[in-house]
Amino acid sequence: MFVADYLETFLLDWEGKVSCVLFLSGCNFRCPWCQNKDLALGRIDPDKTETITEILRKFVPHNTLDDR
Repeated sequence: MFVADYLETFLLDWEGKVSCVLFLSGCNFRCPWCQNKDLALGRIDPDKTETITEILRKFVPHNTLDDR
């Protein structure tokens, strides 16, 4: 599973709060009615993906992230 896309600013889920939404790829359910089959099955351009660490670096000061 990896981050296929994300929204830096999302205002709908938490009243009065700003959040970030991550869209993860690699779902194992295989629902026949899935509206995001390409995303769920991992059929996306790997050059357009980012790691969670790369995304976190945009929101958290660099010196607080550990590169383990």
